[in-house]
Amino acid sequence: MKMNGIYLGLSVYGILAALLALLLSHGQSSWLLFGFGQLSLPALLLIPSLMSRPIRLTDPLNLLLLAVFIGTVLGSAMLAFGDSPARTSIMADWTVYDYATGSLWMMLSLFIISITYSGTKKRIELRRFLPSSQHFSAAGVSIGVLLAVIISLFALVSYLSATGGLNLAEISRKRTAEFVSNGQVVYAGAGYSQLFATISRYILLILLGFFLQRKGRLNVANKTLLLLLFLLSAALPFFSSSRGSLMQIFFGMLYVFVAFRNVTMRSLILVSLVPLFIFGAMTGLRVAWQSGSSGFNFENPLLALPESGNGLAIASTTAVLNGVPDRMPYQYGTTLTSWVFAPIPRSIWPGKPETSLGRRIKEEIYQRDAIRNGYPTSVIAEGYINFGWLGFLLGSALFGFVMRLIANSFDPLKSMTPTAPVLYYIIANNFVGLSNTNLSLGIIRLGTDLVAFSLAYVLLRYIIARQPNRRPRISFAVATTAQPHFSPR
Repeated sequence: MKMNGIYLGLSVYGILAALLALLLSHGQSSWLLFGFGQLSLPALLLIPSLMSRPIRLTDPLNLLLLAVFIGTVLGSAMLAFGDSPARTSIMADWTVYDYATGSLWMMLSLFIISITYSGTKKRIELRRFLPSSQHFSAAGVSIGVLLAVIISLFALVSYLSATGGLNLAEISRKRTAEFVSNGQVVYAGAGYSQLFATISRYILLILLGFFLQRKGRLNVANKTLLLLLFLLSAALPFFSSSRGSLMQIFFGMLYVFVAFRNVTMRSLILVSLVPLFIFGAMTGLRVAWQSGSSGFNFENPLLALPESGNGLAIASTTAVLNGVPDRMPYQYGTTLTSWVFAPIPRSIWPGKPETSLGRRIKEEIYQRDAIRNGYPTSVIAEGYINFGWLGFLLGSALFGFVMRLIANSFDPLKSMTPTAPVLYYIIANNFVGLSNTNLSLGIIRLGTDLVAFSLAYVLLRYIIARQPNRRPRISFAVATTAQPHFSPR
């Protein structure tokens, strides 16, 4: 499916919406903010839409478009015309005019991203690094899935136990592990339990590719297995109220499906309603827990998404541009290296440096207490935190370049093996995820996903490789003779 025509349509909408807002504004900042927010669409999409090179459904630019739609397009409307406690909290002590000015800088950043993205033709030769699937067999898959389910269930129980147990009244809430150090309560994320619980997600994605690459229709047994693995992989983000992590499972499945099968726009729209419904339901559960009520209300996802602070948000970018260096001094690169200490559990080193900038942004820029969580910001805004306008502009240019480099490198290989689209998704998703987080936290998330993927792959492949040679093997090279097969060195 080519996205160029859709990009052009969205660009035309953004221009027309901005012109209409300008006509209605009469100098009012709210309409200016809304109009500038809609202009972010042509700023990002117009140049790629006019290129002869096709933009595919699994291009990382689509993930960035989603982040821009949430944080900038919907975010500008929420800040301009919204009326909710979440909007009041996000506004802090800045005015609508401040956010309108911030949206102009956001448009400049997106325009630079679109230029470097469209002009990048380089690619990295990844064929030799793709994990081989030649040893996959029916017996090995059965053993690997069984072990993965046991490990993931044990890790899930361990995570729930470390973060307060399972209480039906708080079934979907933000969870942290709490312990006392030097008389103070320290909060941790039980990261290793989350890591092992995530193995089931990558077993799900690899097996989905395994079944789809064989070209035939999925039988009832395969569909049942995939459904059970999905429910298991969705349990951790559901119980921890991690709405973004649950959405990532759907996007991972989309990357794998599109690598081996065609998808129509109608089907895509219908399927996309499922994660939107889940997002609204999980938001309702979180609101009920936060308010201490026993009832449940479904929250409109189009309102809840921008109020969540996720995406490439006008709010956090404006806060950084206005708060540095007055409230937070320039960091001169120090925030880019805190990922080095992340493998050390906080239960062992309570005072280790924060990998996330969110707490510091909340405390120093927003000047609020950050007990458990902070306010995320993008790696582009992090460039400004470290090196001012030079970091902001160069960070935007580098972001577009790397995003296209990822697409160029994986595009010819993503249907070679069942693992290729999974790796493509892991790298693309974590890189574009930097639109909503800082570099060190992004590196940790990428490393965690790669480790979980590797463990899932080992369970499926190396146990299989030890099976006696007389056992029948289901080889991907045989099942998909039209596709060449590659093995790593």
